[in-house]
Amino acid sequence: MAPRLRWIAIGVFVLSSSLNYLDRLLLAALAPTLKIEFHLSNTQYGELISVFSLVYAVMAPLAGWFIDTVGLNLGITISMAVWSLAGMATGIGRSFTNLLVSRTVLGAAEAAGIPGAGKANASYLEPNELAFGSAMNQVGITLGSIAAPLIVAAMAPVYGWRSVFLVCGALGFVWLPAWWLTARRIPAWPQPKTAKLFKMNEILKDQRLWGLAVGNALVMTLYTLWTNWTTLYLVEQHHLTEAQANRRFAWVPPVFAMLGGFFGGCVRYHFARRGMDVFQARMRAC
Repeated sequence: MAPRLRWIAIGVFVLSSSLNYLDRLLLAALAPTLKIEFHLSNTQYGELISVFSLVYAVMAPLAGWFIDTVGLNLGITISMAVWSLAGMATGIGRSFTNLLVSRTVLGAAEAAGIPGAGKANASYLEPNELAFGSAMNQVGITLGSIAAPLIVAAMAPVYGWRSVFLVCGALGFVWLPAWWLTARRIPAWPQPKTAKLFKMNEILKDQRLWGLAVGNALVMTLYTLWTNWTTLYLVEQHHLTEAQANRRFAWVPPVFAMLGGFFGGCVRYHFARRGMDVFQARMRAC
């Protein structure tokens, strides 16, 4: 398969990561409005974030197993359709309970996003390209994070906050046929019959997995703080309007997250291309 075609397929799939983070971060960009609309306290808003995160964490291993079992195309189709519907349902919610249910479903379905991206990378890229592929996925995540506050600032004052959830949720149903067409024209690598399959208990015994999980938890504590509370903080503590906070500031931190992720991926890719073992290249970059 020509390298250009492989990277086109990865590029299309990266957009699914953008939609994943766009749909989840609309709530943060609209937090000041939703607090007024539903008479929420900061504690209740925090509960909406927490229920999404807890369900996401519980479902992530199951989502990875699901995609491995049914295949990338069917797995991402089902998860994308469900999370898009959950995002749209947020726009028609009339109570705190409605919001809680939609965020629960959103968290369960979006848990397949990152495993799906990893599966796509493994299906289309060479082993020494995986780190760069991960960096590209980080770009997709950040594009969604940047887009959420900017879309809210542009749409909500004109069309209302509900329209934002409805339109952005519907984008998932635009992406799905685009991906199926791409996957049909650019088939993935055939899986080698001699590939070693690891049992779940063997994976769970790997100390590197748990080290990565702990490190990721520490990083995500800060990551979720600024992704979910920046707009609300700027409105309540610095007395900006929601549109001002989103248009001027809330999109800035994701830009630097993208630059850092892209740089880290490039460093690992550079080491790997010079002949270094892929694992050692990643460890050196870290």
